[in-house]
Amino acid sequence: MTIRLTGLIFFLFSSIPLFAIWSVLPDTSNQAPDTLINDLNEVVITGTRVSKKIIDIPYSVSRINYVEYRYSKKVGSTDVLEGVPGLFLQSRYGNHDVRFSIRGFGSRSNSGIRGIRILLDDIPESEPDGQTRIEAIDFNSIGRIEIVKGNSSSLYTNAPGGVVNFINDMGFHRSSSEVFYQGGSFGLNRFGFKSKVKSKKYKLLTTYSRHLYDGYREHSQEKWHILNMVMETNPSENTTLKIMGYFVDGFIKLPGSLTKEEFEADPYQADQRSIDRDQSRVSTKGRLGIRYNAKFGKNKNNEIEFTSYGTIKYFERTSGNFRIINRYGLGTRLQYINRTEI
Repeated sequence: MTIRLTGLIFFLFSSIPLFAIWSVLPDTSNQAPDTLINDLNEVVITGTRVSKKIIDIPYSVSRINYVEYRYSKKVGSTDVLEGVPGLFLQSRYGNHDVRFSIRGFGSRSNSGIRGIRILLDDIPESEPDGQTRIEAIDFNSIGRIEIVKGNSSSLYTNAPGGVVNFINDMGFHRSSSEVFYQGGSFGLNRFGFKSKVKSKKYKLLTTYSRHLYDGYREHSQEKWHILNMVMETNPSENTTLKIMGYFVDGFIKLPGSLTKEEFEADPYQADQRSIDRDQSRVSTKGRLGIRYNAKFGKNKNNEIEFTSYGTIKYFERTSGNFRIINRYGLGTRLQYINRTEI
């Protein structure tokens, strides 16, 4: 009897807080439902071969939009990409000769880019052997950058470190034009124009950049002409035709490496052998590509895309001797995508 009485008293006292909480809760039976809905813009990544929402990608991906670096220095890749986690960039001489490394891949390359696939508008800039030169990348023309980290050899050949996809700025909604100039120390002068033309069915992006730089070391000058054009049209409601082209011409002077004693004496000097040999890299290249995309089916869940391009490259390097390389390349890609809910 004592145990039952004790249990009853415990139950009554433990129920008092519950009744108190219930009494202060507001009556929501007559309240109107919440109608405030915020739709967030979906982030779609194209560097994964097939366009996917970033939330559906099972590996690490970073994306940089033009607004994030519009007013920054953006002279080279190091100025734009240095804040990406897992991506290490190093410019040996402060010019376009940049070494990329994603999570350690590419760090063993003495110069240039190896083990990382570089794309411009989903078209490879990398050579078949994996080496890449990025003179054609003009950040005044680029609209967004996608970095896929990790082994991407299943998506692209020669890409154990990852993929960096530079995409031209074709997301504009009205016509505009601008002239830009950028100056700095060590003889830096960068100027050009950017034109955007939009009509009912056409979009045309044209950029030209002239890059002049004396370099912070002796014999480290560089000069570049970069012309880039992209035209996009919609022949019908569910089809898109895009024509992409660029032309690049310029050179880089290489100051060479210094010993510890030479660096302590004058860190701005060049290696005397590099001066005597006029060690440099001369590059002239152009590319023309075409892409056709069509969606069809009852729910437009079928998509076919055809891409074809041709490149011409002239590369000259002087060191102990002269190396002159002429390369001609053709590429084609055809893909079919079906999206069906299971």
